[in-house]
Amino acid sequence: MRGTCLETIDLLDRYVDGTLPADQRALLDSHFEDCPPCGAFLDSYRATPKLARDATEFEMPDEVRQRLRRVLEEKK
Repeated sequence: MRGTCLETIDLLDRYVDGTLPADQRALLDSHFEDCPPCGAFLDSYRATPKLARDATEFEMPDEVRQRLRRVLEEKK
């Protein structure tokens, strides 16, 4: 029996890092093939670390940093 989408999400981190047992991995492989929303979620999950690295690759301009600090200070 294939897991539900929620069960799939619960196992996603172990699926991606390769620590999921082979039988469970095979079930998830099949689920990802049959469930486009879960397949898309897997793609975005895998892309997230690169997006975070890319976002921090460039330094924030001083003007933007100062405005952000003001906004955050106002929220306190």
